[in-house]
Amino acid sequence: MLFPIFEQMSKPKIIIASLLKPVDDTRMFEKFACSLSKSMNYDISIVGFHSNSHVKHNHIRFFPLFNFKRASIKRIFAPHKYFKILLKVKPELIIVNSIDLQIVTYLYKILFGTKIIYDVQENYYHNIRYTDIYPLILRLPLAAGVRALEWLSRLFVTHYFLAEKNYEKEFYFTKGKSTVIENKYKFTSTKSVQKSNNKNTTTLLYSGTIAENYGIFEAINLVEKLNKIEEKFKLTIIGYCAIAPTLNKIKNKIASNKNVTLIGGNQLVPHSEIINAIKTADFGLIAYRKNKSTENCFPTKIYEYMAHQLPMIVTKNPYWLGFCEKHNACIAINYKDFQSKALLDQLENTAFYQPTSRMDIYWESEEGKMLEVVNNILKV
Repeated sequence: MLFPIFEQMSKPKIIIASLLKPVDDTRMFEKFACSLSKSMNYDISIVGFHSNSHVKHNHIRFFPLFNFKRASIKRIFAPHKYFKILLKVKPELIIVNSIDLQIVTYLYKILFGTKIIYDVQENYYHNIRYTDIYPLILRLPLAAGVRALEWLSRLFVTHYFLAEKNYEKEFYFTKGKSTVIENKYKFTSTKSVQKSNNKNTTTLLYSGTIAENYGIFEAINLVEKLNKIEEKFKLTIIGYCAIAPTLNKIKNKIASNKNVTLIGGNQLVPHSEIINAIKTADFGLIAYRKNKSTENCFPTKIYEYMAHQLPMIVTKNPYWLGFCEKHNACIAINYKDFQSKALLDQLENTAFYQPTSRMDIYWESEEGKMLEVVNNILKV
């Protein structure tokens, strides 16, 4: 008689899995896992990249995979370790966001009948084909292979989460079974930090993924040009750079520049540290280059900056510019061609944000949609 009672009391098991996102990734942990754990209806585990923050949660288990570089040979063996975790946990639902883990996830479904949600966070086809992550000769065949794998996913995936509204137009393979779950901001407890009252210093912030397409060199150039007009600008770069030659190039460029500070670089930075950097900065930089890989993306850091009322200096991308301007949150410039004196005047004389403005930037507006899909799939 004990066995039926135990079965009734057991909770559906969910694994949230990624290869290159850390186990304490904001979306996987703070948003998905913590939101799901509040109901106490599920047994939740996260599989991801090793994190130095050693995060803990009473109702969530963490399974760090290898701690390796993006191009490491160890990456080949990660799916095998992931499959062993699946066999150990025996999930009823897998929320996966990595291309690398899809084949193994589908194999597990064939063997054990689990449900799958594919959390589409990036346009991998565009990322591979239109950036310099991979050698030029490999970009098109790799991109085509990834897109074929995504089409194959329709045979196995129960539902798709789309991190961007525009993905509904870009991804035909998700048609008819997708929900947009945007990467909006979720407040979490971080240590109290105070912004400096030193009016002789203005701190600019570049946060998140460090890459050429995301405008890291435009950000460095900006602070250099502004300091030629009035030497009071500091630039904080905080985040992770996956491409070693790019990181070396950055270090060489800022080696003799006392106005630029790099935090992270070759290692992941806890999200709490990034939030604290936002709290102490004076302006956030959104300096993305024009590229097919990013033109339809809405940077998560826009939500983060707006949540903390941090004014932004933004690339003239109409997709996010209209949203930012609606709340008086930004100044728009061409990072490759701007007048330093005019920009300095704007920074000093523009009134940012409105105290009565209601901004649709918070995770709570997405949480209910995510929970509804999961509850319906698991019949909870």
